[in-house]
Amino acid sequence: MDYEHDIFISHASEDKDFVRPLAEKLQNKGYRVWYDEFSLTVGDNLSESINKGLSESRFGIIVISPNFMSKSWPKSELEGLVQKEINFGKVILPIWRNVSHQEVLKFSPIIAGKLASNTSKGLDKVVDDIIAALIKAGVNSNYINKPKENPSLKLQTFDFQTVKLSVERDSSGKSIIKSNFYEHQANYFVEDLGFGVKLEMVEIPGGTFLMGAYESEKESKDSERPVHHVTVPTFFMGKYAITQEQWDRVVNSCPPVNRQLKPRPSYFMGNDRLPVENISWYDAVEFCARLSQKTSRNYRLPSEAEWEYACRAGTTTPFYFGDTITDEVANYDATYVYGNGSKGNYREQTTPIGSFPPNYFGLYDMHGNLWEWCLDDWHENYEGAPTDGTPWFDNNDDLFQKQGYAVLRGGSWNYYPVHCRSAYRTYYVRAGRDNIYYRNGFRVVCAVGRSLQ
Repeated sequence: MDYEHDIFISHASEDKDFVRPLAEKLQNKGYRVWYDEFSLTVGDNLSESINKGLSESRFGIIVISPNFMSKSWPKSELEGLVQKEINFGKVILPIWRNVSHQEVLKFSPIIAGKLASNTSKGLDKVVDDIIAALIKAGVNSNYINKPKENPSLKLQTFDFQTVKLSVERDSSGKSIIKSNFYEHQANYFVEDLGFGVKLEMVEIPGGTFLMGAYESEKESKDSERPVHHVTVPTFFMGKYAITQEQWDRVVNSCPPVNRQLKPRPSYFMGNDRLPVENISWYDAVEFCARLSQKTSRNYRLPSEAEWEYACRAGTTTPFYFGDTITDEVANYDATYVYGNGSKGNYREQTTPIGSFPPNYFGLYDMHGNLWEWCLDDWHENYEGAPTDGTPWFDNNDDLFQKQGYAVLRGGSWNYYPVHCRSAYRTYYVRAGRDNIYYRNGFRVVCAVGRSLQ
């Protein structure tokens, strides 16, 4: 029998301070967990939802505590789990919290003879004990829906043209911006998301680069300094920002990992190839978690260093196409100029992915269109920043527990050209006012220790 959930957690509401982080850690390990705060939505019938959760879960975890044993309902829920264990091979894993063996024995002789863990050991040890108990009970990969080690990748090659802008003077001394095009190739692989929807992931070869901007760069900021060397391992990055059809496909085909997502959250609609926007950092992280489960690869947001390295693609100029920017190579508020640039159109909305030439790695729209979320906590400058390409977190690397501000990169359709520079960085609260998010989107990365076929 196939089960909708791997684990059902039964507990008293007074124990949520322990149960919530327990459920989150089990989810982060790849388990599909039925837990009321994650699984119930407004309007659900509590009793029916619990019975449904019980029937659709292979394993039951019961947090036995004085709070739990004082309730009137645990007996029936417990009996239901025991009967399912007998009839259908389910497994009950009790966790004792602030109770003695005699108290549990008096409450339920059956439960007293079972023990997955004791919370006095600490949360991490409890999680390890639960996983060990599940494995001992015969759990294997057929029952645990967690991302596996990245499977083999079938790489393909695509050809593309990049553009380099140069500023020249005509006979009258007026500046003229010329576009010079160059042929390039890049490796990539394709994820099939179903119903004809594809996700193209471009190989970004590892290397060392100078991150940030010197004071000599026009309109650069102190937050972009000190300039420092960063060595980035090879990884794969989305050829484009995540589109509305990709978002819709993943959201509608994958169960929630940590939060609910809207299938169609974007402010600008009418074209499936428009990038998805109007989403928070938490929404983007949830999307990556679902995509990881769907594909059995490890997808996430890029670190800030990975993003800038991928954007620059070996260049040191303010933009990957040179020292200036025009509305022919990016989507931004072109009524403003940067350097020797010229005024252009302000489109006042996002443009479909791939509307402008890519950079030398084969990535599109890294300048303008939408701000792109990065994993990192915001820092005022680069003092003490990592030099190995990893995300810069202050003290908590549990993504589902992150608070505060996250980094945004790349500029947006309604921002000035200076904000589109490769080195420009800003921030926004991870969860805030929804009406601001129509400026924010994201692309995914896949860091793989891979075998190729």
